[in-house]
Amino acid sequence: MVITLLLAAFLRFWHLGTLLDGFHNDEVMNGYVGRYILQNGFDLYGNRWPIFYFNNFGDYPNVLPMYLSGFFTYLLGVNVFAVRFPIALAGVCSVGLVYVIGRWLYRSRLTAFLVALTLALAPWHIVLSRATSEGITASFVFLIGIFLLFLASERSNSKLLLLGGLTTLLTYFLYPGFRVLVPLALFPLPLLAKTKAMRYAALMVISVVFVTTFAISQTVWGKGRYDQTSLFTHNNTIGGRALNYSLGLGSGRILEARIFHNKIILAGREFLRQYFSYFSFDFLAGFGGMPQRYRVPEHGQLYWSLLALPLVSVIWQFWYPQCREVLLSIFQQQRARYGFYVLWIFLLSPVPAALTLDDVPNVHRSVLMVVVFSLVSGFFWSYIAQMRFLGKRIVLGLLVTLMVLESVHFWHYYRNLASASTTAFRKGEQSLLAKYLRTNVADYSAVYVPSGEMLPVHYLFQQQNFDPELAQQFETGILLDQIDKVIFVEEACPSALPSLASQSGILLVDRAECRENPAFIQIDSLKQFTQTDAYKMLRPASDEATLIPDKE
Repeated sequence: MVITLLLAAFLRFWHLGTLLDGFHNDEVMNGYVGRYILQNGFDLYGNRWPIFYFNNFGDYPNVLPMYLSGFFTYLLGVNVFAVRFPIALAGVCSVGLVYVIGRWLYRSRLTAFLVALTLALAPWHIVLSRATSEGITASFVFLIGIFLLFLASERSNSKLLLLGGLTTLLTYFLYPGFRVLVPLALFPLPLLAKTKAMRYAALMVISVVFVTTFAISQTVWGKGRYDQTSLFTHNNTIGGRALNYSLGLGSGRILEARIFHNKIILAGREFLRQYFSYFSFDFLAGFGGMPQRYRVPEHGQLYWSLLALPLVSVIWQFWYPQCREVLLSIFQQQRARYGFYVLWIFLLSPVPAALTLDDVPNVHRSVLMVVVFSLVSGFFWSYIAQMRFLGKRIVLGLLVTLMVLESVHFWHYYRNLASASTTAFRKGEQSLLAKYLRTNVADYSAVYVPSGEMLPVHYLFQQQNFDPELAQQFETGILLDQIDKVIFVEEACPSALPSLASQSGILLVDRAECRENPAFIQIDSLKQFTQTDAYKMLRPASDEATLIPDKE
């Protein structure tokens, strides 16, 4: 097991700061805002020690992951590696945790090892662990809570039950999707209770969870992201369909339209379509899955060999059916019911993602699937190991070998090609521009830069500037007018501002697509990782200065 943990750590920590290239806007926001709050005691808008959220631009992201990233900048420096480190660490710890649960749940030690190996090598989990994806941390904490609830049920321990319930509630402040998932996951909890007192205690925990979920859903910050992505609210998509279909019937057919084209039916069908898409071959092993910044060429979320596990087991059970006692013997004594509970959670895992219409199917919103799948796979690994024929070891060894070989193939594509295929979606040019400005800003009297795409935060992060006075200057949306000589303007093309042509000793940064203006001369350019131009550096044509900044 130690070797498996070391393998998981290598796959999640190796060149973490540079692979993948590009410091995504969500990552720099997590690192900068978290460090800023820890250093000053208030956020960018002056709110003291926020606990529930940070107001970005209406989606109110959770602030606890920001604290984690900010904390590690104290230990590892203000850099990309430090910001990504806590999520990667949670990914490694998840591998150890599923081994512990697998050892507790299944009879065979080999099964627990294969469960951990499955998660350690899963592409879905590796990519998200390296990409500052808060769902990885939330999944780890959720699994701790579920395991505590299992132990509480088995030992009839109300204190463990309370601790497990509180732990699952902590996920509400790590990733919003768990506010939907946790109540559904805990709903069958009373069925695991062995005593009447524990059953009542379980009902109390569930009541607290549902009340908390409802209370958060009524707040502005609790429904911010929901309003942006939900299939019930996203651009009024379902309402638009209902209207279009009703208009297609023609006038005077109101009753028929209400029966066949109402929002409830359309939303329900869309939900089922989205839900089952997460179990499709294209999503699991093909090329499905959004956002595109996570994609690795030629790879889906799982390996084909892992999908072969249930297929081989089902085929064998069909031809040579095993009795109920043999199937239950896979689990530790009297723990098979917990196995069914794990299966329940696995089937629930895509529900939060299936309730959205933005960037779907979405690998991040459904990240719990891969963690729980590793536990579910333990049943199939054990089943194959118990098949009564001489070739079972060959089949088991072949599947393990194929999984390892596929992981090598995946790692090759991830290491060598993933950056090129995802750069356009990771927005790495902002970080490059921030580094350029840090080096060259002293050569000019003023620098004019477009304010969009979190450029102020990228620049401040590169400058390691966490000045508490900035809290008086930031506006909602992490907007800033000026930092020392750097002036942020709303226009994507500062050269279009006539007032700047008469100034001297200044530098302008235009987006690459901006039209040429004869009043300005291009002196440099900044390329994206794809080697296409991202920004153009300009100075006024009337400026007699001849200094050209050195390229970094």
